[in-house]
Amino acid sequence: MKPGQTVYPRPIGQFSPDCLLPAALTTTKEGIDGAVDNSDHPLVVSGDEPNMKPARNALTRESGRGGRNLWIALIVASGIGLSLFFACVTPFAALATVAALYLRADERWAVIGFVWLANQIVGFGILRYPLTWDCAAWGVAIGLSSALAVLAAGALSTTRPAPLAVSLPFVGAFAAFEAGLYAAGRMLPAGGDAFGLPVIRHVFWVNAAALCGLTVVYQVLSLVGGVFTAKPPQSFVGALR
Repeated sequence: MKPGQTVYPRPIGQFSPDCLLPAALTTTKEGIDGAVDNSDHPLVVSGDEPNMKPARNALTRESGRGGRNLWIALIVASGIGLSLFFACVTPFAALATVAALYLRADERWAVIGFVWLANQIVGFGILRYPLTWDCAAWGVAIGLSSALAVLAAGALSTTRPAPLAVSLPFVGAFAAFEAGLYAAGRMLPAGGDAFGLPVIRHVFWVNAAALCGLTVVYQVLSLVGGVFTAKPPQSFVGALR
């Protein structure tokens, strides 16, 4: 090619005798004066990256769903293990708190229901609770009190600075759970010291220890695996849904 010679585009695949390169890659007048419109050339790949946002969003949703399923399994497994160890002192307030903080509304109700059912199966099937009406009624009271704990934790789990983000919902859940049991104790047979300060203090520390352990597990797995997605409710109405 002579100096100063202008070479115009040739059909794709045709070779220039001057430089033995495809004509589409040869310098053009338009390429000197400005950008070349390559929209008519199917073999030319533009510099724009393909839009990967839908794929990334789908991957994030799948990861979040898998993380929540794992968290549900951990809460239920913890409830079963703690029922075997603590029997009637199973930390329902702590389990209700972590369910309300890190799960959707429909999921937290299912989880606390599974935990309560597992607790009753362990109690009557393994620990041999007496098959009496009052023992069965106390089981129902525990379930209703656990539901109150979920409502309280959900209502208090709006965005707040740490440590209130966890401690405030937990205190509300514990107070609601104990209030439900106390109301049931006014109608059902109960030991004279069942709601004494030493017993309540013991139950509180069991729940606090369980909450700390589960929170640490959640944070560690979030940092290591990055699969959990926390979805705390934003209002009392959100806790009811």
